[in-house]
Amino acid sequence: MARRQIIIVGGGFSGASAAVQLVRKIADPLAVTIVEPSPVIGPGLAYSTDDPSFRLNAISGVHSIDVADPGHFTRWCEDQGLMGSDPEARLPNGEAFIRRRDFRRYLAETVQSHALQPNGSTITHVRSRADDLHLMDEGVEVSLDNGNSIVSDAVILAVGNAPLRRPDWTKGGTEGHPGLIPDPLRRGLDTIKPDARVLVVGAGLTALDIIASLLARGHSGPIKAISRRGLRPQPQAPRIFAPQADPPEPPVVPLDLLEGELPDYAAAESLTALRLLRDMRRHAAETKADGLGWQAGFDAVSLPLSRIWPRLPVEEKRRVLRHLRPFYDAHRFRTPPMTDLAVQASEGSGQVSFRKAALDSLDTQPDEQLVANLRMADGQVIPETFDAVINCTGFDTSRAIRHNPILDSLHDQGMISPHPTGLGIVTDAENRVLAPGGASIPQIRAIGPITTGVFGDPLGVFFISAQIHRLIPGLARDLDVKLLS
Repeated sequence: MARRQIIIVGGGFSGASAAVQLVRKIADPLAVTIVEPSPVIGPGLAYSTDDPSFRLNAISGVHSIDVADPGHFTRWCEDQGLMGSDPEARLPNGEAFIRRRDFRRYLAETVQSHALQPNGSTITHVRSRADDLHLMDEGVEVSLDNGNSIVSDAVILAVGNAPLRRPDWTKGGTEGHPGLIPDPLRRGLDTIKPDARVLVVGAGLTALDIIASLLARGHSGPIKAISRRGLRPQPQAPRIFAPQADPPEPPVVPLDLLEGELPDYAAAESLTALRLLRDMRRHAAETKADGLGWQAGFDAVSLPLSRIWPRLPVEEKRRVLRHLRPFYDAHRFRTPPMTDLAVQASEGSGQVSFRKAALDSLDTQPDEQLVANLRMADGQVIPETFDAVINCTGFDTSRAIRHNPILDSLHDQGMISPHPTGLGIVTDAENRVLAPGGASIPQIRAIGPITTGVFGDPLGVFFISAQIHRLIPGLARDLDVKLLS
């Protein structure tokens, strides 16, 4: 049988993990092609920064490119001697929070090391952008922005996150202002003077990374972070900082956490947003009282969410997103201990402050200062002057389809459907995309953030890698290839 051809559109973590897991787990030879305009595979937006203050927000053991090989990334770190070159990464129990730039290198090197397999499977990088896709009698044709096209048996859409949100205050008269940084992950912070008065709009993980980076650079000026609800990421649980006195046998591995038994309330036949909230809070309080911390009760739902979320009716999903998602995110996306300690220390000294407020508008002054009109919790609008304003308001999920050429084309062809929650597109349980009429298209699968509406939280390395692991058996059946035993 001729080698099956698989095209992966997108070369961030999702695309890198899909390529590596495919050639690791399918016995028959595959020709895997990653279509990605960047010069290397792996970084995406999340790991493109060289800033040493930006760290992974979970320990190395859950960041392997293959969830079924949880020690892979940790072994790579040890082989590279990262604990010697970055001693601040390691915790007292030996766990580590690695810099994102090192994780980027890990992804690129891992893909390269899997590029030629003993069974004849290959991974090839085509440095281009996929603009269009058409189904053929036998296979799929993907058109590239350089005028060429590639034919394959199947396509995996690994297009990553939606674009960063660009609020109205980043446009108009303020656009191009030297003190306005609308995209800090791409532009960097080098233009901010050490004594500048800085406003960070948003208070999620990116905001805390930005603040920690400014502090590490020796920033001496005041830094204010605002968010509409006054929320900020919770720190990682103290219980992970010390080894277990009586570890389980056999040890718990990541897939155990995702596939384990659900709490009774989450396994109930009739699920509602209110019931999930009420019972998660009760369970979190019980685990905290037992000495495990609230995280154990929260994680009992957040870790296997891909099995719980699909069972919620659409209106209940909308209710969760409308009322509960900001609170969920603040507890789900936890900050690394190094980042949290640095920010808290400067918060204690008064240099860093967090406020519940929204930025209504932004004006410029002749002296190049920026006037931020802040709407406070009581509705009062107060103008404050800053030297720099940094946009950390997150991703614009409403543009997830229209900002991406291939998704835009598939939508116009009637081959994909926007999810009714507004998050990504509709797929079946094995990640095949669904057309508006509900028919699945077995030649096209979607992974990662664009499946958030279907699976709830495929947003981190751990969850994306597991999602890919789960879809491979179904993909192998559709392609009529064998899995490695």
